Amino acid sequence: MHYVLALLLPWVVFLILNRTVPAILCFILQFTLIGWIGAAIWAWIAVGRAKKNAILSDAKPDDTKPVD
Repeated sequence: MHYVLALLLPWVVFLILNRTVPAILCFILQFTLIGWIGAAIWAWIAVGRAKKNAILSDAKPDDTKPVD
């Protein structure tokens, strides 16, 4: 669902991710077709990074044991 929003309304994605300054910049970019494409790509990357960070934060440090 986030990826669909990233293509259609990129600035909403940044608001969902609690990033207000990028949301404002992304909203300004959307006034032109070229800016919309750039904003959509930027939002798509932001969604991917947020999902990656969520996966990494769910990993427990106890899962890895040091090799002696």
